[in-house]
Amino acid sequence: MKKEDVLAAMTPELVASFRTAIEIGKWPDGKS
Repeated sequence: MKKEDVLAAMTPELVASFRTAIEIGKWPDGKS
């Protein structure tokens, strides 16, 4: 997968959950 493909797949929702996962150290659904 190319970097462009990854960036194109980065929806605002995905970015937000990714940022939350980084901040709290786990995913919003509770998986670490």
